[in-house]
Amino acid sequence: MIVLPVTEDIKKELNLRAAEGVAVMDIIGDSLAEKAGIKVGAVITEINKIPVRNLDDFGRLLPEALEKGNFTVGTWEPTNPENQGQGGQMNFHFVPKETD
Repeated sequence: MIVLPVTEDIKKELNLRAAEGVAVMDIIGDSLAEKAGIKVGAVITEINKIPVRNLDDFGRLLPEALEKGNFTVGTWEPTNPENQGQGGQMNFHFVPKETD
């Protein structure tokens, strides 16, 4: 998964209240993110109910969650990816522990 910080431009484009979280720019095939249903264009706002405000938070929380196993990722996703500024909803994704 490739993520970028939510900039003021992304905030405006997605009609977000604040420039917080990390924007999902790409999902790698057959990854945990793909299996969990996380989509390109989503904004990751929390991991295991802990807020993700920026790349530093994401970089700290994701390895901790991966090490522990099963975890949840909260995302804000546009209702219609073609019209991203037209509303959206919060979604929660269960990410299972990776097995060999």
